[in-house]
Amino acid sequence: MGNETVPRDVLEYIVYEKHLSNLYGKWRLHGKIRPCWLSAKDNVLPTFVKPS
Repeated sequence: MGNETVPRDVLEYIVYEKHLSNLYGKWRLHGKIRPCWLSAKDNVLPTFVKPS
């Protein structure tokens, strides 16, 4: 969580992927890389749309 008065260092690398066979394909988020010296972060639970 953020705070207006207390700065903190944040460093995450985001990895994107796109299939080379499709020139006009969309880029997708593949994953994140966090340096080992950063403190552990809680995992976010994925959300899904419940079929009706």
